[in-house]
Amino acid sequence: RLLTADGTPVGPGGAALADLARADLSGLDPRLPGIDLVLAGDVDNPLTGPKGAAAVYGPQKGADEDDVRTLDAALTHYVRVLADS
Repeated sequence: RLLTADGTPVGPGGAALADLARADLSGLDPRLPGIDLVLAGDVDNPLTGPKGAAAVYGPQKGADEDDVRTLDAALTHYVRVLADS
């Protein structure tokens, strides 16, 4: 579960990831830490940066430059919080 600082779930939308304070991983299957996951996708973009998800797909969905910057920052924050979880 993705939670804010007061313990409530993060709201909908990518920009809401800026409110993420911690990830509660207690509900995950306890066998997960012992396995490697291989994921497949139909794109080869990084998550963040000038060729990242927000920069590439945001404008296709109607995001302006400010929206793209906000979403990219929120995604960067998301990665940092998950890495610390």
